[in-house]
Amino acid sequence: MRRARILALLLVIFAITSLFSGCWNYKEIDDLAIAAGMAIDKDEDTGNYIVTVEIINAHGGEGQGQGSLGPEIYDAQGGTIFEAVRNIILKVGRKLYWSHATVGIISENIAREGLVGVIDWIERDGEVRTSMRLLISKGKTAGEIFYSLCPIESTVSFLLERVLESTDVLRKAPDREVWGFINDLSGEGVSAVLPVVYLVEHREGKVLQVYGTAIFKRDKLVGYLNGAESQLLAFIKDEVESGIIPIENVAGTRDNVSLEIFGNTTKIKTDYKEGKAIVKIYMNMEVSIAEIKGSVDVIDLEGQKKLKSQSEKYMEKEINDLVSKVQDEYQSDIFGFGSELKKQIPHIWKKISSNWDEEFVNLDLEVKVNIEIKASATTSEPIKIGD
Repeated sequence: MRRARILALLLVIFAITSLFSGCWNYKEIDDLAIAAGMAIDKDEDTGNYIVTVEIINAHGGEGQGQGSLGPEIYDAQGGTIFEAVRNIILKVGRKLYWSHATVGIISENIAREGLVGVIDWIERDGEVRTSMRLLISKGKTAGEIFYSLCPIESTVSFLLERVLESTDVLRKAPDREVWGFINDLSGEGVSAVLPVVYLVEHREGKVLQVYGTAIFKRDKLVGYLNGAESQLLAFIKDEVESGIIPIENVAGTRDNVSLEIFGNTTKIKTDYKEGKAIVKIYMNMEVSIAEIKGSVDVIDLEGQKKLKSQSEKYMEKEINDLVSKVQDEYQSDIFGFGSELKKQIPHIWKKISSNWDEEFVNLDLEVKVNIEIKASATTSEPIKIGD
């Protein structure tokens, strides 16, 4: 609702100032259709682009209160994205105003073909902001996301923006704006990623979920990471400040412990020996014991020592497994190891940059994790069950 209130205020200011303005480019509010977000699909039969736009209805309507900012959804086809957008104007009867568009959702099939054409239109259009967030729709179409239930915000676009803003809590999906995605596409030694959105069944209908990472090789989608793997990616890229680490079967028991992250710092060091790149990941993390499922004692000195050792080994194994998976299945350096090597050993990078895909697949990885357990929340001892 926060963004809706801001838009309402802007519309009021726009209306008031227009009354006292004689500028040549002054536009009536009724002449504009404010776009909150867009989705881009492709018709498999015709090859045409299908653009769906969620538009802020600033005029109210049946079942809406006066001054309501409820959404209206329009779609149209075209041989190009620009043509499809222009064809939407024929349906809306107003010029699309893009300055408040917050999200762009792109279908999986378009992403697999390549995103250069899509990104080119977004960047080239003078009204579309490059701070607009991008997402990949893992479902039948991207446009169907706008028809999901939206219990919190007035529009799906603004709900998606809010969800992406909150991803830093758990890091189960990345958060990428257009400009950042373009930088990754054009950068050396790093591959681009985008968050994944899809629909899940709910009691009253379908709701959207942002969970997982879409992996790109150059501008083409090649695969996905799930939420847990997305969090590990964020650890490697030093983008984690909070979150939860679940540790199962602590100290050989069937008891589980949840560790809450209060801070993390990841450093990456690179080397090149005997014709092979070497990447060393050093991670320092501060955690507290947030939950103990069972009666295992991890509070006393000996218990914490065992928990610390097991947690460090768990994280080291998970990170090694993730990097191996990406090397074997996708051959895409989403971790930015090449970028780090370029900064740290530029003379080596000049020699191997043209063959970095192969170098990435064959690099050696060393992971060292240090976890400091600072506290155990408000309870100093595990709950014990009497006879």
